[in-house]
Amino acid sequence: MKTEWQFPFETKDFKFEKEHTFKCKAGGSGESLDSLSLPPKLTFYFKIKPELKNETKKNNQSGWLYITLPFSLEKGKQIAQELAYLIEQKIAFEFGEFSLHRGMLITKCIPETPEEEKEIGDKRYGVEMHMVEVKEPPVFDSENLISRAKSIDIGLVSQHNLAKKPAILSISFLVFLKFLKVYSQKINRN
Repeated sequence: MKTEWQFPFETKDFKFEKEHTFKCKAGGSGESLDSLSLPPKLTFYFKIKPELKNETKKNNQSGWLYITLPFSLEKGKQIAQELAYLIEQKIAFEFGEFSLHRGMLITKCIPETPEEEKEIGDKRYGVEMHMVEVKEPPVFDSENLISRAKSIDIGLVSQHNLAKKPAILSISFLVFLKFLKVYSQKINRN
C-alpha cells in the first residue's frame, strides 16, 4: 500500500515556473536523516504543484506539496510530516520564504493489490483539520493604563514591545534576552 500526503503551501519573494517531481532515496541500515529515523533504503516521491494561473501576486504563489510513501496511513503519517518539514526548510533556505500550512492535511490511499483495493473500499481519501478558536481581542482598560503609568520603566516596555514583534525571530529572541538581563539587573539592585 502506498499513501499520498498533500500539504498546501505559499511562497514569498520567489515563484515556481512549473510543476516539479522528485524521486528520493533515503535511509540505509536504519540511518537517520536530520534526526528522522527512516526504514532501510526508503524510496519516496515528492511533487511541488504550484498554482500557475494567479498573476496578481508577482512574487508570491500558492500550491500543493505531495509526498508519496510506500506505507499505510498509520505508519506513514509521522514520516510524511517530518519529510514535509525537511523539504520546507531546504526550499526556504535556498530560495526564500516557503511555508506549509499544516492546519489541513489531505491523504490518499493508493492500493497496489486487489486485497488492498478491497480493504480500502470507498475510504480512499481523508482530510485532517486542525482548528484554533478565534478569540475576541482584549478590550482597552483605561484604569489599568492610568494605574500602571507611574511605576513603569519605559525602556523595559519598549524592549518588551520590540521582542513581541514577529518580524525576525532571532532578533526578537536577542532583544528578549537583553530585556531579561536588564530586568534581572534592576531587580538585583533593589
